[in-house]
Amino acid sequence: MTYYVADQKPAQMVLFDYYNPEEQMKSSYSAKQIRSLPDSCPDCWPTGEQHSPAPTRGHSSSTTPTTTGMFIAAVFALWRLLL
Repeated sequence: MTYYVADQKPAQMVLFDYYNPEEQMKSSYSAKQIRSLPDSCPDCWPTGEQHSPAPTRGHSSSTTPTTTGMFIAAVFALWRLLL
């Protein structure tokens, strides 16, 4: 079974220093293209499973963009450490 994220929208995030909250970094990100989860991580999904088509406009499923958000947060955290 394949799950698609419908109605993808840009997300905003704010990173701040725990010990010095005045130091903040604001950023936003959005998906450049629509991909299914198995397409994003083929090693995470069985190869024999058929991919279902994307849902139509009337049907939506929602998931949180945790993987992308965590990746971006890690990149910004490393960037802050290098400054």
